[in-house]
Amino acid sequence: TAALECIDLGVLQIHSVQFSARLAMEGRVNEARNVALELKELIDLVMTHENKVYGVVYEDWEDSMSPIYEDL
Repeated sequence: TAALECIDLGVLQIHSVQFSARLAMEGRVNEARNVALELKELIDLVMTHENKVYGVVYEDWEDSMSPIYEDL
């Protein structure tokens, strides 16, 4: 999980597109497709991890704020 926390999702997504496009432009279409699929799996792992982390943070915030909003 520590490695997943260090990965910038936006940078990974841009890198994935650029790298796959470069391979495709070099005529290495099958390799480009394979790389894109492998990087997609990594992107999915990072997104799942971020959703778990930030989902918990949001839920904690929501729980702590609910008494305030109940009084409004």
